[in-house]
Amino acid sequence: MLQAYEATQERGLWVTTPEEMRAGFARVHSFGFPVSVHAIGDEAVRAAFALLPGHPLDRIEHLQILRPEDTIGLGPDSPVASMQPLHLLDDRVQADQLLGERGAGYYRLASLQARGVRLSFGSDAPVASFDPWLGIQAACLRRRSDQEVPWYPQECLSRPAALHAYTRGACDSLGWQRAGRLEVGALADFCVVDRSPLECPWPAQVRVLRTVIGGKCCFSS
Repeated sequence: MLQAYEATQERGLWVTTPEEMRAGFARVHSFGFPVSVHAIGDEAVRAAFALLPGHPLDRIEHLQILRPEDTIGLGPDSPVASMQPLHLLDDRVQADQLLGERGAGYYRLASLQARGVRLSFGSDAPVASFDPWLGIQAACLRRRSDQEVPWYPQECLSRPAALHAYTRGACDSLGWQRAGRLEVGALADFCVVDRSPLECPWPAQVRVLRTVIGGKCCFSS
């Protein structure tokens, strides 16, 4: 972290120092490969953005705490923001305790989207539930139920944006141009659900009716 946690002198730790990252990233890029780097604290996230991109598919995993000034200059050519929306709800209480008002920097989903940064959502299972409907709910509402107040609601995403990040956005971030979309010529991997996830009430109770993989039905309820 750029600053110590509330009521402590701790700022977290570097598993890999910026100097080590710089050398490692250069070596990976020299072979033509993209880099995937974990960064959680605001100082780590700042360093990751400064050292990347060097490849169009470079990505930052988690990207949990981002200072507002560090969003300036970000855009479609920035590293992919590979994020797990459920973590913002899992960490909410601890973040408020340890960060205070700096918790506003936690999962700046709407801010990143507004800058055109490519979003790729996942679960980080088994750390969090792999249920994508819960993740979409977290990204769009930033609360678990109607009894909770949304956590920094200015960072809520629209449902189409969240669904895109879980499907086409996730596949594009890996260079899978034939996946994550319903188009002629795309891989026939999809599911049929009993209601529109863009319109159903929350909490989501979406039921999968059929799953098709490679054009073949592998599940039917």
